[in-house]
Amino acid sequence: MINALPGLAAPNQCGVRVSNSAASLPQIAREASLDVSMTQWATLAFLLASTVLIVPSGWLGDRIGKPRLLKISMIVFLIASIIGTIAPNFATLVVARALQGAGVAAMLTTPMALAGHVRGPCRYARRSIGRAQSCA
Repeated sequence: MINALPGLAAPNQCGVRVSNSAASLPQIAREASLDVSMTQWATLAFLLASTVLIVPSGWLGDRIGKPRLLKISMIVFLIASIIGTIAPNFATLVVARALQGAGVAAMLTTPMALAGHVRGPCRYARRSIGRAQSCA
């Protein structure tokens, strides 16, 4: 199963590659003797966690500070990626993918909020936020 897992932890330049995990699912299913529909939970756990935690991550960024939240979310994503890569069973992989989604939720929202604070309330703030979201 470990041969298919590095694709699950590979971040893209502007986000996280969900399609890599989908491409790895048939191989994971064969090696773990699982049904392919069961292995889709590896992708769904990531998507569910990242979708549900986007708004709470904004609230948490206001409470503990956006730079701190961004650092924590990167660490969570890194640790979850390592756990997912060395996962001894499928349940551990699904939990690792959910943790990756939790880390990504803050990593997707925090840079945009930081861009507005770095530039301050000026006419160029919108442009900074656009660049932060577009990886320009």
